[in-house]
Amino acid sequence: MRSIEAIQPLPGVLPRDTTPLENWGPPPHVLSGCPETRGVSAFASLDGAFTAGVWECTPGKWRIHFAEDELSVLLSGKIVVTDQAGQHRTFVAGDAFVIPAGFLGTLEVVETARKIFALHDRPAA
Repeated sequence: MRSIEAIQPLPGVLPRDTTPLENWGPPPHVLSGCPETRGVSAFASLDGAFTAGVWECTPGKWRIHFAEDELSVLLSGKIVVTDQAGQHRTFVAGDAFVIPAGFLGTLEVVETARKIFALHDRPAA
């Protein structure tokens, strides 16, 4: 049995932190802009089904198809998530939101955004 693990302070978690994050490159399926992502993975469960970390991206828009459930807490910036029906939600610093596995739509980073994320990969049915 695993014990509770304290999460150590991560470089790049706070918006004012200037510690470099790893370059994760552009997202796939870009529709507009030249978005570039950076991040750091902070935790992964033993089975790899749960991961958490920090993600940052410059402005741009791309298609998304989420294979996992994702909880995000936006630390800075502004993003717009739009579903296939055209309904959109705008999120700004301080907002928390969940994107469920199977979600199809677009993600637009309007202002460079930084978030803490937690991903849960559902087992295959």
